[in-house]
Amino acid sequence: MNYRFVKLIPFLLVLFIITACGQSAEKTGSQGAASEPASETQSIPDLPNPPSQEDWPADLAPAELPEYTAGTVTASAVDSEGVLTIKITDTNKSDLYVYIGKLQSSGWNVTSNDDEAEALLGLYSATFVLQGADKTVLQIDVYTEEAGSWPAEAIPPVVPEPGAGVLVGQVEVLSAVENMWYFDYTYDGIDEAAAEAYMNSLTEKGWSGDAYQMYKAFEWKGKSYEATIEIYETVADRTTFTCNFYLSAAEPAAQTEPTSAAATESTAASAESTEAPLEGTEASTEGTEVSTEGTASPKGADASAKSADTSVVGSWTLGMLSGGQFNAGTGKYEGGASGMGQIYTFKPDGTYTALVVFGDTIWFTGNYSVAGDLLTLTGRTVEESKDGGKTWGAPETLPDASAYFVAGKDDSGTYLLLGQEGEKPPLEDKKNAMKYSRKN
Repeated sequence: MNYRFVKLIPFLLVLFIITACGQSAEKTGSQGAASEPASETQSIPDLPNPPSQEDWPADLAPAELPEYTAGTVTASAVDSEGVLTIKITDTNKSDLYVYIGKLQSSGWNVTSNDDEAEALLGLYSATFVLQGADKTVLQIDVYTEEAGSWPAEAIPPVVPEPGAGVLVGQVEVLSAVENMWYFDYTYDGIDEAAAEAYMNSLTEKGWSGDAYQMYKAFEWKGKSYEATIEIYETVADRTTFTCNFYLSAAEPAAQTEPTSAAATESTAASAESTEAPLEGTEASTEGTEVSTEGTASPKGADASAKSADTSVVGSWTLGMLSGGQFNAGTGKYEGGASGMGQIYTFKPDGTYTALVVFGDTIWFTGNYSVAGDLLTLTGRTVEESKDGGKTWGAPETLPDASAYFVAGKDDSGTYLLLGQEGEKPPLEDKKNAMKYSRKN
């Protein structure tokens, strides 16, 4: 069974902490390449001294890979990245299925789909694709990983190394924005049960959550951080885990005027949290139009954006959020969502709600007004949930806050660009502001 979770890269944003699509983060190593067999596979490089056309390349192929005895081997080579490619003609689907049985008997974990197959064994992965109009040409690509070493010096010490399996490849810590990092670690020899056991063992080390996603706040190198660990994918007995970590909202930041709604709300609630996120409440998109004449459009946006759609009324999302339940009468979030992110809902009557789900689940309410290109939030209250929105703490009052904005349209649709604390126009996405998308 495969577990696939949306890969999240957290961003410390305008109105509070959220996570954005990562990455969608790129998978490191050869696993990602091996998991996408397609008819358009890599071409065979020129071989100065190619092996005999009818010989199986036993000197190049792993000893664990059985010889493909049907058809004729016409070419084989190892490219600059260490990928072995073998071309075989005069074969067919029946031959491939017989060979798949041989792979399984040899201990390979095989998944197949019509004319394609993928096999995993230890540090090896192989793809098989039948090509040509009559599907009589087989291309085999074999990927070999090196056993990695746990990067204890490069990652937070609160992230424990799995006690089983072999680390596939090297762990690379990546950063998408300032003060936000993530990394993947893939282990061969860890199946579904072992992956869940590893996740559950994190609770003994102070993590909170469930077998699929854990959360922890911690101190490292004199600063406060938060981190999540989740199961990204399990294929047979190979599992990839993903860890995101970032500077906590508890870290002090310089205060400048105007105080943004973002900064105040992100620090209003405790950064320690254990739960996961949402999908937003629906709101009417009819209401007061807000002029942004004289303000700058985000870099890269169409020049006519600021006059295309200047309403802040509606629901605006940032991050990757799905599911969730909302009270039919009050609109308040009641839990059940997955993913991380936030959503603002500005209603035509001048009130607003905001939901942030990253670690803690936080619910904001209040009033809003617009003067030119300045959005001001007043009468604000905040509630915090430690169980994903099932129960809530006592409401707390927050001071008024303001943020500059630009509303408009570009190729991605209708957006609301909200400025960061103390920043004034011109606003630029991911430089001094973050772009929210209108929720349909």
